Amino acid sequence: MKTRTQEQWRKLVELHETSGKTAVEFCKEHGVSSKYFSVWKNRFLKEELAGQAFVPVKVNKQSIRTVEPLIVHCKGIELKFPEELSAERIGQIIKACAI
Repeated sequence: MKTRTQEQWRKLVELHETSGKTAVEFCKEHGVSSKYFSVWKNRFLKEELAGQAFVPVKVNKQSIRTVEPLIVHCKGIELKFPEELSAERIGQIIKACAI
């Protein structure tokens, strides 16, 4: 078994990521133990994730609304109006349906 440095393992992991091959295929092709490859890949991934910081997000509950359409029943017809439709326009449509 060949002993590799951390930098050699890092280069192998980077090479695998661009190879388009499965880890098993890549390891066979490069004479690498898939077990050790997986161990090193996970180690590098953990290091990478540890270096990333989470940014706290504060949600303003007032800014969250579910937009429900206005529903009107007129002569057996159900009309659904979007929130952005003006009251004047809604009135015109209801009048037209009432005829």
